[in-house]
Amino acid sequence: MRLCTFARALAIIAVLLAVPQAYGVQPSRDAGRSSLAAEAEPSRRVARERQLKELDPVSTQDKDSAAELKHPSDDSPYLRNVTSRYLSNKELDAHLLDFVSRCGDIAELEQIGKSVEGRPIWALALGTKAVRSPRSDAPAFKYVSNIHGDEPLGRVFTLAMAEHLCWIWKNRARGSGRQRRRLEEVGLPDAEGSGRFEQAGEPRKSSSTSDSRPGSRAVKEEDGVLVTNVLKKYTKADFENMYDNAPELALLTKVRLYMVPSLNPDGFERRQRGNAAQKDLNRDFPDRWADGGSMRDTGKEQPETVAMMRWTESIDFVASAVVHGGALVANYPWDGTHDKATRYDACPDDAGFHYLASAYAQWHATMAGPSNKEFPDGTTNGAAWYPIYGSMQDWNYVKQGCMELTLELSMIKWPEEKHLAELWALNRQAWVKYPQLATLGGLSGVVQGKTSRKGGRLVPVRATVQTIDKVSEVFSSADTGVFFKPLAPGTHYVEIVARGYKPWLGDVFVPRNGTGARLNIVLRLLDPHNLRSVDPDAQRWVPLQSTNLVLGVAGVAVIMALIERRRRVRATVNGGA
Repeated sequence: MRLCTFARALAIIAVLLAVPQAYGVQPSRDAGRSSLAAEAEPSRRVARERQLKELDPVSTQDKDSAAELKHPSDDSPYLRNVTSRYLSNKELDAHLLDFVSRCGDIAELEQIGKSVEGRPIWALALGTKAVRSPRSDAPAFKYVSNIHGDEPLGRVFTLAMAEHLCWIWKNRARGSGRQRRRLEEVGLPDAEGSGRFEQAGEPRKSSSTSDSRPGSRAVKEEDGVLVTNVLKKYTKADFENMYDNAPELALLTKVRLYMVPSLNPDGFERRQRGNAAQKDLNRDFPDRWADGGSMRDTGKEQPETVAMMRWTESIDFVASAVVHGGALVANYPWDGTHDKATRYDACPDDAGFHYLASAYAQWHATMAGPSNKEFPDGTTNGAAWYPIYGSMQDWNYVKQGCMELTLELSMIKWPEEKHLAELWALNRQAWVKYPQLATLGGLSGVVQGKTSRKGGRLVPVRATVQTIDKVSEVFSSADTGVFFKPLAPGTHYVEIVARGYKPWLGDVFVPRNGTGARLNIVLRLLDPHNLRSVDPDAQRWVPLQSTNLVLGVAGVAVIMALIERRRRVRATVNGGA
């Protein structure tokens, strides 16, 4: 009986083991790994690629939207050339050189580095000569593409954006009277652009009503980690009528726009994700959870990564976007969590990031719509999607204070060439408007200080500008005093602090219409004799107080020396008598 029971048990076990094999189910490669390790290297992207491999990246609805969005620049032979096929690396090099020769009034080309195999990495600067001048204080924005070699859509979009702006610039004289009036309204001085930042005395008021809360998300801190408390849903109505008239000309005359068509030309050549050394460049940047959060270079970064870091550090970028493929969503920090768990991890600028991501999604023709089943509102927090480490997005934010989005712009990583023009049409409006909102739609202004407490001349001041709701700080330029801080609409309590000056504190209202809030601040010198006027930083550095102390000690020493000399003279006289 026992043998029969044992035999039956063996038979049942054999059947159970045979069933997965019969249906092609294999044991998981991650079966022996911890759950945290499995979450650290998720396979969701690979699974989605298999699932979407046969899908058409441009649906019937998308094609209809693209047809409605047709622009006269689409008929330019140069634009048709870059949206009809993928240019090879050599063709890309030649096209960029030809572009700056054709559109030199608004463009210049710079090689910022080389790939592992020695291919050039280009940065194309766009804007009027005044905006691109070293003396310009216009805000800087960058689009970076092809960080993954097998995601080339950004190569197409950067070239299409350049050709679109060139076409607009060359045809600006044909603009309607309404467009020309709009140029005057937005403060463009002339067709050449001044390159100077508009300095307004008071924040502009919005004609629309606005929530007085600072930002779209309320966050709270638990165990040192910011977590989302309130999520506001944005709609297309929140971004209507922004930059609708002559937005391209406003962009060229108000923003220093940079575009890197291909950060990974070797990977593109091989049609692979990593570079020639098989390294994923979007896992190659210093990370806040590594090396104690120092964000120092490890010395192991790839040449492409080093080139991007050094170039980014040479320019005070306010905001940026890196282009990917494989989904349809605007992704924002944080990208990773401290324990490698998949969950929403809010950064200090969570409200501002969510607002900017929502703006891009709503300006995109279909990103925030019913056809986007995975991301209905077109946005996601990176760590809530799946955590990654060493991303360029988080490095930009932590190390440079640059607010970067990761834009996934196609469900297919490498769309067929026949879809490229339609995909560009779906993104064109967002590509033109987003840099303006990200740089000029928040808080900006000029910080100056007087050279003496009783008057004196005004000089630019290097100051710290921050809000009191855990939003990260930015710094005004020591050369011009200009600063830019992306913020969500609402009222923000702002503090401006500089050594040797009294701090400035006040409420600033950022309107919903995209014009942003402007501040001209003149800081007053500290009173060295009134300790109540000294802020914590200034207590460690009060030059006049230190000078008075030195003079006082020196004076006492002189008086004591004179007294001692007089005593000795008297003693000598008395002794002689």
